[in-house]
Amino acid sequence: MSPNYVKKIRKMTRDDIPYVRKLWAKSSIDLTLSDDSIELEKMISQNEEFCLVCEIDTIIISAVLGGFDGRRGWVHHLAVDPNYRRQQIGTFMMEKLMEKFIKADVVKVKLEILKSNIEVVEFYKQLNWDLRSDLVTMSYSLRK
Repeated sequence: MSPNYVKKIRKMTRDDIPYVRKLWAKSSIDLTLSDDSIELEKMISQNEEFCLVCEIDTIIISAVLGGFDGRRGWVHHLAVDPNYRRQQIGTFMMEKLMEKFIKADVVKVKLEILKSNIEVVEFYKQLNWDLRSDLVTMSYSLRK
């Protein structure tokens, strides 16, 4: 049973960025050039409906970057503070994000999981996500 505290989900703001970056670091999320403050401000401004934080008493305990590129929704960097895991907060965040994608008439949502974080596959499977074995992901860095 989850503790009886009030969770509030709201849109992420630029003022949240330092706290969200600390949460990601605490959650062992690899931060890259795309995760610096300037890049995150761009992401938030272009996807304000889909970048969310969950807080308890104004303390950010979970965050997710959601994006919509015009064709697909994307989920980036879902994290829950280790002190609040196994309390359905990650599920709650994903449900709220999916509601926002549905409201925006997004047809399909995708995410990528680093092999170093492969244990989270089971979490997403429990949320009815499909593991795709027919895809290979590639990237091209414009800045190094």
